[in-house]
Amino acid sequence: MNGALQNNISFGEFELDPSRRKLCRGGEPVAINAKTFDLLVFFIEKKGRIVTKEEVLEAVWKGQFVEEANLSVQISALRKALGESKTNPRFLLTIPGTGYKFIADFTKENEGIVAEDENEEIIIESRKSVRFAAREETVAIAPSQTKPPTAAKSVSRKTIIALAALVLLAFSALAAYRFFSPEEAAPQIKTIAVLPFKPLLMENRNESLEMGMADTLIAKLSNFRDLSVRPVSAVRKYASLEQDAVAAGREQRVDAVLDGQIQQAGEKIRVTVRLIRVADASPVWTAQFDEKMTDIFAVQDSISERVAGVLALKLSGEEKKRLNKRYTENAEAYRSYLLGRFHFAKRTRESMAKSIEYFERAIEKDPNYALAYAGLAGAYSTMGWNDFLAPHDAYPKAKAAVGRALQLDEALAEAHAVAGNIKRGYDWNLAEAEKSYRRALELDPNNPTTHHWYGLNMAFAGRHEEAVALLRRARDLDPLSLIINKSLGDVLSFARRCDEGIEQFQRVLELDPNFPNAYREMGTCYYFKNMPDRAIEEWFKGLNLAGTESAKIEKLQKAYKNSGMKGFWLEMAEQTKRPNDAYISSYDVAVCYAAASDKQRAIEWLERAYKEHSSGMVAIKAELWFDSLAAEPQFVELTRRVGLPL
Repeated sequence: MNGALQNNISFGEFELDPSRRKLCRGGEPVAINAKTFDLLVFFIEKKGRIVTKEEVLEAVWKGQFVEEANLSVQISALRKALGESKTNPRFLLTIPGTGYKFIADFTKENEGIVAEDENEEIIIESRKSVRFAAREETVAIAPSQTKPPTAAKSVSRKTIIALAALVLLAFSALAAYRFFSPEEAAPQIKTIAVLPFKPLLMENRNESLEMGMADTLIAKLSNFRDLSVRPVSAVRKYASLEQDAVAAGREQRVDAVLDGQIQQAGEKIRVTVRLIRVADASPVWTAQFDEKMTDIFAVQDSISERVAGVLALKLSGEEKKRLNKRYTENAEAYRSYLLGRFHFAKRTRESMAKSIEYFERAIEKDPNYALAYAGLAGAYSTMGWNDFLAPHDAYPKAKAAVGRALQLDEALAEAHAVAGNIKRGYDWNLAEAEKSYRRALELDPNNPTTHHWYGLNMAFAGRHEEAVALLRRARDLDPLSLIINKSLGDVLSFARRCDEGIEQFQRVLELDPNFPNAYREMGTCYYFKNMPDRAIEEWFKGLNLAGTESAKIEKLQKAYKNSGMKGFWLEMAEQTKRPNDAYISSYDVAVCYAAASDKQRAIEWLERAYKEHSSGMVAIKAELWFDSLAAEPQFVELTRRVGLPL
């Protein structure tokens, strides 16, 4: 823009100050990005003239190659800033198939200025104020002339033009409807990945804040039912400073990516963010925010609200409420929470313990921080499910934390999902777990992790078709997740569909040929297809990739050579029984004895697992290795006590 407009303009309840590039409403500043501001100035300068889309693009994006979709996005942003809709305009009128016209009454403070547009009624109030009363006709395209017409001529010509315009509109509606599309409709963006934010300089890295910004925005944007957002686990690997945003978007198979930069100096923070369409690498929206670090929440709110506006998402009242919800106003508590999430994502025994420390610090800083309680519950329940802690040490603490989270905020989807895991893994109550997962999906319907956990729940209940459908939905929402893809293979094998399971495990290995669990489960499928040689081959691949000590592998190889499959599994049972001061579930030992066809010892170790309250007990009906025990009275009784369907 050339900055031709120099004086303040008032229209409706708004005042525009072009020199300070500021728009106010009732004296209060209105949030508006630079390009949208330029667009508003351009329309005001045209004073009620109809301008074509081509004119707007040339003036506002002079010298740049910009698609019409970018104009649509900015028009939508302008309407939002002005508090109007296309169907009920107060300021900006759409001329279908042609362009736009600014129709507001406004006052321009400028000495000696007169209206340039012949379609305006000129009312000179003083040498310092000229009021332009915009005409209300839908379209009026007048030929240019060098001097203002008389009033009589002006009315006559306007009438003729208005009639012609009506004919034009009717013709357009009938013969050229295909050219009309609402300008607010942003490019079809249904899926989005929020990438880890980056520092401007490498020496200023704060990885927990960079990942935390993405994590928080993912949580906020996940509130939109019409938008599928990739989870934190999917985008964590894109934290490199050299990461190409569009390449990441293509790999994630999304329509758009949101990425940004963070500059922090003391308590000051600058966040630059951009939304990029993946198909053509075109920028959809960019913005910059300067705040104090203590106001980081305001930045996150602004970004998520602006993205919703740019994508023209229609939010329900509940969605708007969740979008603007802040779980803490304490910056120190928020920092600790981010560090807790950062360590939780690593999923090792040590990192999970570290995450618990940070979640507890966050709660100390803000005892009413519902998200921190949910994070703490998630960490403890994960420790219990993965056998990092004994069940009686992990799950009661998880229960207490999730109970407090839901007491503080019943509408917290994450807490309901974790509650489902506790009911499944510790209470062995699959029906109640299902209720929690369903509630979580009501609140966050596009969450892949909840679909994943819910799918496993259905598989353990013997509802295999539902389980497969849920895992496939989880995979669609997070197509590159190794654990979700692997779990889809698991539920196919639980359904005794071993051929399909093998195909799915092979897809997992296409994503990551070094994923040991895929080899282990694929080997099990081969075994139950009566292909023991192929099964043992896959098992040894998995053991090597998992970093199993060479001495242990040599013992397993020797046992297999001397005693076949039975020898292999008996040696595996002995190795599993001797942990390095860590909890080992008796359930895992029971699996080894069942695989070795030692039914009595398998049942003995399942009884131990029952007393331990091992999470694995909920899977005994699904586990392929326990098919050989299905007719044993003791196994049937165990199944009844666990509460599984007989």
